[in-house]
Amino acid sequence: MLSESFDFSSLIGASVQGKDRAHVPTAKIATGKKALGLYFSAHWCPPCRRFTPKLAEFYETMRDHLEIVFVSSDSDESQWSEYFASMPWFALPYSNFTTKSTLSNKFNVNGIPCLILLDPKDGSLLTADAVQHVYNDPAGSRFPFKPVPLAQALMAAAVPRTDGKPLVLYISPARLENEPWGRCDGVCGQVHAEAHHNCTVCPDFQLCNDCVEEGKTAHNATHVFERVVPMDAEAEALRIKFALEAACKEGDFEVVMLSLAETREEYVEHVARFAWPCFEFEEGKEAAFHVVQALEAKEDAVTIVVLNEDLQVLNKDATVAVKRGAPFPFADLKVVDLGESMKCNGANVVEKPSLIAFLSRGADEADVARVEDVLNACVAQFEGARGKKVVCSDVVCTVTDEAVDPAILFFSCKERNRLGAFARMQAGLPGVVPDAGDFLIFDNKARKCKGFAGIELTVENVVKIVKKYLASNEEEEIADEDVDK
Repeated sequence: MLSESFDFSSLIGASVQGKDRAHVPTAKIATGKKALGLYFSAHWCPPCRRFTPKLAEFYETMRDHLEIVFVSSDSDESQWSEYFASMPWFALPYSNFTTKSTLSNKFNVNGIPCLILLDPKDGSLLTADAVQHVYNDPAGSRFPFKPVPLAQALMAAAVPRTDGKPLVLYISPARLENEPWGRCDGVCGQVHAEAHHNCTVCPDFQLCNDCVEEGKTAHNATHVFERVVPMDAEAEALRIKFALEAACKEGDFEVVMLSLAETREEYVEHVARFAWPCFEFEEGKEAAFHVVQALEAKEDAVTIVVLNEDLQVLNKDATVAVKRGAPFPFADLKVVDLGESMKCNGANVVEKPSLIAFLSRGADEADVARVEDVLNACVAQFEGARGKKVVCSDVVCTVTDEAVDPAILFFSCKERNRLGAFARMQAGLPGVVPDAGDFLIFDNKARKCKGFAGIELTVENVVKIVKKYLASNEEEEIADEDVDK
């Protein structure tokens, strides 16, 4: 007798597309499985193209327990078809854009690739994003990766505390590697992590050092290319470590290290470089799985988490605040450079409308300080109003009087990065930032992006523009003549 299963047609439509463009009824596609995966991905996204083959291997291993539906962010049907042809699972039909947007909003999908796992019995959420779990657990030993409460995971792992002070959790991979910037569009076609060259006219076109001279001519001899030097991951981790060590001398808190080492040999070598108490290897591996999932922490970079005496989260990513020398408890920064972090003021750039102010490559420290002063002055104008907010621990929910989420985020952007380049292209701004700088409003969820070139970055201008944007439903209602040039 078949067990009862959730009718997924109410969520993703009456049918999904299989191979050979055959449409398959959605209602019972996950009957008898442990999970239905919604795979948010796109052909144009290099991290997605790296992950899809790994997911295909995982799918073959877990096929008796897992079904997947591809939910595309592609805007070109031929690219969608080519990409879907590489996948062994189902897909939401390309034309069903409304359902794609509904699913993205329902599950708060703020970046891709993203793999949402749902319970076939009742359609409930099992795992908010299983991408890193697929990378780290290809055999599926913990599938379907259902999380446990953070405090429970820490206590089960015997968090090594001494005197009940607030706790700063230093989460670090054993090996830090520079993140690959993508696949070279030149002759070699390889994935690279070292310095590379981006076309300032076509931000998605990039060349490695070996292919740049020939590739520039073949692409377009009139286009200007810009050399991009990626951040050194090891050097960045050392800066964060030294900053936290300095903060320890001033603040009344404990630091505990959680190593993400995969083997005991890696663990021994890793923790020997730190003076802080550490989770033991076996307990730490189990804690790391749940902690990373609960905090949405990166597994390829250092993350600093601030907890109170009862192990409740005060700040789930204080890394940039620590690096900048902020005092304990390392409150969220109101303005952050987009090259440092996609998060500021307690939210992510892809979650909230965000004003991004770009500086030219020739900008000095005084220019950076001036831009950040303007943006910080604007933050106060759009802080979330105070109101009642429910805060839940593992055992109780309480109502507090505190600020709700801000209406808009503010970022500076000096160093070139992929999101900044993408936003400039969408807003119609030139690939090279002018000497005077410029700015834009990037609204990922509303799929809007409006650029403001030739307008001076002042508090008065920014406040006018943001108020107009937030009050309007259409970006076209923001008129350049409303502000001072």
